[in-house]
Amino acid sequence: MKYAGMRTQQETALAIALLKLWEEAHNTLAGNVRILVGRDSVAIWIEGALTPAEHAVARGSDGKSLVQRYVDELLAAIQPDLQAKVEEVTGYRIISGNAHVDIATGNILCFYVLGAPLTTPNTSATDT
Repeated sequence: MKYAGMRTQQETALAIALLKLWEEAHNTLAGNVRILVGRDSVAIWIEGALTPAEHAVARGSDGKSLVQRYVDELLAAIQPDLQAKVEEVTGYRIISGNAHVDIATGNILCFYVLGAPLTTPNTSATDT
């Protein structure tokens, strides 16, 4: 598992979290992950997320739609945890997001638009 082009701790933390979520849901290892954390967005790209068997099935007449539905279900299952991790690491709420798999290449692309900063409870109050 390689973290290609990681520049910040945020990017590395998100790469590790996403790969862990994907690999646990999919029960197989993925390839490289690339992350770009901007001021108001996060882009995540996982290379080689599909297995050779999934690629072979996708080449069949009905296989592409079958693999697409399967991967879409896996992505939907991990989205709440992934979005929570993006918010935790960036400190901003997600106002829009999407994840997509390209069956032909086996790559997954996630994109999140960030909004307002997360609020934290006021911990400066003292007990009286």
